[in-house]
Amino acid sequence: MPSYSKVWLPIMLALLITALTGAYALEEPGTSFSTALEVKPGEYSFNLEQETVHYFKIYVEQGDTLIITLRMPRGQDFDIVVFDPLLDLVDRGIKPTGLSERLGILAPVSGYYYFAVFGFAGSSGTYTLSISILKPQVKTVTVTDTYTQREFKTVTQVEVVSVTQTVREMVTVTSTTTRTVETIPWSVLGFAVLAFAIIYASATFSDTLSRRERAASSSEPLQPSGQSQDSERQQT
Repeated sequence: MPSYSKVWLPIMLALLITALTGAYALEEPGTSFSTALEVKPGEYSFNLEQETVHYFKIYVEQGDTLIITLRMPRGQDFDIVVFDPLLDLVDRGIKPTGLSERLGILAPVSGYYYFAVFGFAGSSGTYTLSISILKPQVKTVTVTDTYTQREFKTVTQVEVVSVTQTVREMVTVTSTTTRTVETIPWSVLGFAVLAFAIIYASATFSDTLSRRERAASSSEPLQPSGQSQDSERQQT
């Protein structure tokens, strides 16, 4: 019995300490990127010696946020650096002596992210790592889609259109005025006047012509017809 108690007592004490602190020891951290110790979200404790570097790796999905908290002994200065899957430096914590380091890295791609812990200016001792991964917040949004449906109907409609057309026609009107004249009395009188005028003119012309002939034959000066008639009357 005494031998069993000596064996189980240290184991029970270690389990009790682990349950109380929430930290648990794993295998030794890696000494390079190729030997980095894979860890998961949780809390870990390791002892760091002088001039030593501890390497770790953890798988992070795209869009997740990796949060690492490093706590060190009082009076010691521990630093931490974080690398992406391509081993490019993405963040580092180099606070002064005695201050805890806390880093948050949003993973742009999925893969293993590496980080290393080392002492500055000969610092050493036991440190604690607290690791957590935060998933992106997902919101459930209920979208109510309201739409108006249009109905198309084919309607046959017969429309009668009455067209009134005005036709304008130009007509040339000739106005003829007919006057009735009593031609019988006036025509006879006109002929009579005309005949008298012709007879008078003929007689006068004949008389003048006869007188010229007598004057020419007698070589007497021609006298007016009125004077010759007066002389003939005196002789008689």
